[in-house]
Amino acid sequence: MRLQSRGTVGLKFRASIESPESGRNYRDLFGGALGSGLEAIPRGRDVSISLNPDEGTLVLDGRLRGNGMAYQAVLKLDAGDGRIRAIDGEWLEVSGTDEVLLILTAATSYRPVYPDYSGNDYAAANAAVLKAAEGKGYGVLEAAHL
Repeated sequence: MRLQSRGTVGLKFRASIESPESGRNYRDLFGGALGSGLEAIPRGRDVSISLNPDEGTLVLDGRLRGNGMAYQAVLKLDAGDGRIRAIDGEWLEVSGTDEVLLILTAATSYRPVYPDYSGNDYAAANAAVLKAAEGKGYGVLEAAHL
């Protein structure tokens, strides 16, 4: 996805990834602005977020509570000459740019092999997608639906 600013102000936004396993109350992603009694629940033990503003990546790693299947989602932001910084251990904030390219990839440990159906290297699968997208502009990625 590409975000662009056509005005003189430029872009400024925060990006994060959520998961049902995080324990967050989805009705309150705006700091209580939706009314009383809607407080965020602390992040669960089955989910972690890691941020690397220098690389523009936000990684959510988790494990399903029911069957233990592991998963990972990676959000890569390319802000060109803009600034990316980590906020509160959960957000990447982008500023100082007129265009941002967002690449989201996700994979699980599921592998269709009996009896356990697990063992897929989901982190490597995500890394391969990001590597394939590296250095390609929006038009090329859109055409390839990478």
